[in-house]
Amino acid sequence: MCSLGDAEHVPAGHPPRLFDIRKVPSERHGSLEHRFDRLSRVSLLNEHIDVRSTDSGDPAQFIWRGRTFRVRRIIGDWRPDHPGATEKAHLLRVSAESDTGEPSIVDIAKDAGSECWTVRREWH
Repeated sequence: MCSLGDAEHVPAGHPPRLFDIRKVPSERHGSLEHRFDRLSRVSLLNEHIDVRSTDSGDPAQFIWRGRTFRVRRIIGDWRPDHPGATEKAHLLRVSAESDTGEPSIVDIAKDAGSECWTVRREWH
């Protein structure tokens, strides 16, 4: 396991934070936190989407705001059965591409009770 700085105490039942962006300096451009704040913006959403999944249940494409997006890669995967989870939704961060070739990174979620999908966040 890599060490990225001083270890911090993690309470029992909580997943360890792998990386505290505030503690990792960048010699050329200042802190990563500063670079992230300056370069990345996120739109908080909660919009219904229609998802087509693969045989294994992973999203392959979705329709959002009248446009079709192809899921190119799943970047992150958080499930409601994770210890300490408070939300009952399966959350995925995906790299997607619109039907016009526009790339996007979005967080999509499948509600465990209703099986409905939503776009939660769009990263710019």
